[in-house]
Amino acid sequence: LTLSMDYVDLLSQTQEELGNYKAALAYHKEYMIYKDSIFNDENKKKIADLETQRLTEVKNKEIELKNSELKRQTLIRNIILISAAAAALLTFVFIRLYNRRRKIKFDTQVKEVEMKALRSQMNPHFIFNSLHSINKYVIENDKENASAYLSKFANLMRLILENSREQEVPLEKDLDAL
Repeated sequence: LTLSMDYVDLLSQTQEELGNYKAALAYHKEYMIYKDSIFNDENKKKIADLETQRLTEVKNKEIELKNSELKRQTLIRNIILISAAAAALLTFVFIRLYNRRRKIKFDTQVKEVEMKALRSQMNPHFIFNSLHSINKYVIENDKENASAYLSKFANLMRLILENSREQEVPLEKDLDAL
């Protein structure tokens, strides 16, 4: 098109110099058609390039948006996983502490029950009555009964004190104490 345009332009100038103005005008019109055609083609090419550039930018922005959305979703997933792990860890710690406190409370209650059992076995009123009875035998000069009663009382005290040291007592010893 460019060669044809240049050729027609030279023909137009040649016809004008020869004084053939009608032919020069016709060639000049043809020159303008070629020039407009080339100009339109260049404009179409520029427009196509601009459109391609715009589409490329749009695609790049879409890719960036998808990447940022993917990063956001990954971050949210990681936060949820970390939160769940932290919640599980805290739950484990709280359950462990709760169980430990329950065990300590239970052990304390067991010790209190043991002390109550020991106190019930060694009731001060019972001890006082036993010693008072022994004293009565001594005063009445009943040496045999006083000695037997004192021996039984000493054996009972020894058994109770020995049994109080252990968590479990054989049935035979418990029956002896009774």
